[in-house]
Amino acid sequence: MDWIWIILFLLMVVLAIYLIVLTIYFWYISIPLIAISYFIYKNVQQKREREKRDKEEKAQLKKYYEEQAEYHNQLINLSEDSLVIFESLPNHLQEADNFLDQSERNFNDRAFAPFWDAIERVTKSLGRFEESIEAINNNANQYIYTIENYDAQPPNFPLKRSYVKKLKIGAKTSERQQEIVREAQRDFQFAMIYEQRKTNQILVAGFTNLANALNEMTWKISNSIDQLSEGIFELSDSLDKTRNALHSKMTDIQKDISKEGSEREKREERILEILEEMENKYSV
Repeated sequence: MDWIWIILFLLMVVLAIYLIVLTIYFWYISIPLIAISYFIYKNVQQKREREKRDKEEKAQLKKYYEEQAEYHNQLINLSEDSLVIFESLPNHLQEADNFLDQSERNFNDRAFAPFWDAIERVTKSLGRFEESIEAINNNANQYIYTIENYDAQPPNFPLKRSYVKKLKIGAKTSERQQEIVREAQRDFQFAMIYEQRKTNQILVAGFTNLANALNEMTWKISNSIDQLSEGIFELSDSLDKTRNALHSKMTDIQKDISKEGSEREKREERILEILEEMENKYSV
């Protein structure tokens, strides 16, 4: 069988020599054909590379727009979630105030257990107030991180530093609680009940028990408000820098921003009115 392969090889060599001779002999035909073939090959190759490049660019552009749309949705969700939490803050304070009023009535009526029940409820309401402030601060930090990757006009975050100042009414509510508790602790019978209940679990805002919460609540609320104020300042600074350097590439997803902003402002104003009413109550 080896001789068959040898014969085939020799035939191929002869054929190749024959083709070379023909190419040289008919050079005026072969050279143009080779040039045309090379030109067609290069055109086909360039077209394929161009199509591949266009496909990659379209895929990258699609990915970019999808990422930007996701960032936009994240910013909207962070803003809306923060506004909803902000709207809940007066409820926590009003609830705490109501329980404080109840605790004062119980103190005057010498109702020992109901008095401390009311104080525990105040503590839980104030704890939820502090947790809400911390949640808004976390959202603000996440918002700052997100706008660093967002290339369009970001939606407004619902809080301003002037709004945060109004939240200090929470610290005043906590101070009122401390004053009521201090007066009760000067009373032997109320103090005896407190000693029995000070280790009661108060699993809110990172506290472990009633005594821990009563000792640190005002400080923790004030600290959270200060941190939120700093976070809102940093967020405002980031927004200003983003807007100043902005070259908007996604105007199609911004059509409703102004409308959303005006609706949020109305909701914010309602909350500020409630907080101002409560602030005036403590100023009297």
